[in-house]
Amino acid sequence: MKEFRGYIRYLLPLKLYANEADLKKHKKIDDDIPIIIDRIYQTKEFINIIEKITNSDIKNDIGIYVKEEDLKKLEKNKNLYRSVKKYLYNFLEAIRQNIDETERKMLKESQVLDFLKQNPNDKEQLRQILNKELSHIIKYRSDIANSWTYYKEFEKI
Repeated sequence: MKEFRGYIRYLLPLKLYANEADLKKHKKIDDDIPIIIDRIYQTKEFINIIEKITNSDIKNDIGIYVKEEDLKKLEKNKNLYRSVKKYLYNFLEAIRQNIDETERKMLKESQVLDFLKQNPNDKEQLRQILNKELSHIIKYRSDIANSWTYYKEFEKI
């Protein structure tokens, strides 16, 4: 299973509520319309409307879910719908930028291996930890351990 990129996954699901208010009278005009931002999943209760919001590659990782009757209410109220789409677009762009920045700063596997090559004490300490923690898997499921590319690279050092 592919995991959602970055650390944003720990914030999901998020539930936002859209409503139109009469700002002059400080009261709500419409009932709240719940909008759920979450990982992608299949549901009969909700419609994923992310493609109405953005064509960014973030649509491969996140869904924006709303009930069909609530989507009809939104579409009927063009000003509210336009505002919600704009807000969600900007929100998703901020998430995408955060993810891209986090991934840019994140250490790559090759960088960790280079570090371990240059730091024998740290390499030995990690080797002892892995030998202890992985002994059962290596003994009984060596096929799994043999599929770990970077673990094999680590063993070579």
